[in-house]
Amino acid sequence: MQKQLMKRSPRKDPFIAQFLASIPPEIASSFTDEQLTALKGAFGKRGWNRHPVDIRMSVPFPRPGFYIVLLGGRERRSRQRRQGDRNLHGLWTWRNSAVIVSFTLAIMSAGIGGVYTVEKSLDLLSKKRPFHPTAIPWISDAETCEKTDRVWRDSECLDFEHSPDF
Repeated sequence: MQKQLMKRSPRKDPFIAQFLASIPPEIASSFTDEQLTALKGAFGKRGWNRHPVDIRMSVPFPRPGFYIVLLGGRERRSRQRRQGDRNLHGLWTWRNSAVIVSFTLAIMSAGIGGVYTVEKSLDLLSKKRPFHPTAIPWISDAETCEKTDRVWRDSECLDFEHSPDF
């Protein structure tokens, strides 16, 4: 018995199935297998490669379904394609401007808050706490006390240079 090789229908291909599902059924049924194969080949040449920078995340605020995508890499589009994209998807729409301004303000606020926190921490470290004089009990005369750069007061040798926590 001779086995016949059956050619797989392009309509079962995931890309073609998704494409056909996105158009009206009466138009989808009019495509031949050859046309569908040619369409897949034409779309396949677009080169959906991975980007060196590919950040995709969903943001639960202000409601579910909001997402952010940041892609980056070497520019491969032609000048005409870039101009067409610029005309189709302008950068300075009111929504884009609001996002850019909000993002810039958030980054600036975080930066200012960080600088303020570091400055306050350094300020607390550098400020001299008020020291109280510490009595040195083993020095019992004014002459010995003053030779060690301390102060003799009320029959005590006082040290003003060291913290009372010492």
